[in-house]
Amino acid sequence: MGTPDRTDPRGHVHRADPRGYVQAVAAALAELGLENGGAVPDDRPGGPRRVLVIHFDGGFGTENINFADAEALRLGWDEERGWTLQEVLPGRFRPFRIDYHDLGLGLVPEPSQVAEVVRRALGEDLRLRPGEGPRLRRAADDDPALEAALAPYA
Repeated sequence: MGTPDRTDPRGHVHRADPRGYVQAVAAALAELGLENGGAVPDDRPGGPRRVLVIHFDGGFGTENINFADAEALRLGWDEERGWTLQEVLPGRFRPFRIDYHDLGLGLVPEPSQVAEVVRRALGEDLRLRPGEGPRLRRAADDDPALEAALAPYA
């Protein structure tokens, strides 16, 4: 008894919708008291890359000295890099800019693990690495393991 064939007629692996997974992280954050707006697609221009964000409700940026200059905070999931905490800051030449902080959790960690790392970072118990983090895969490549990890949340 093997795994079901999850390919389309051209032989490409079926791409799971990551919204269920990111929404599970949003629910885990809410359980820790970190109110948020749920999973929404990011409006980042580009190709077929799956990118979603969770916008935090409230003034988290002013409660943590590490994020004191942020106008808003959000949590982002990117199928190439995994999870980042994102500061929305006033921009010089554009209305805003985003500074990324890599959570270093890989692509599909347990939602409760993501929520706990965010709670620790917002509470100043954890310093995050600046930047989006390393590219773990290319969005254009078929990745059956990623699709299998996302499938239970669909």
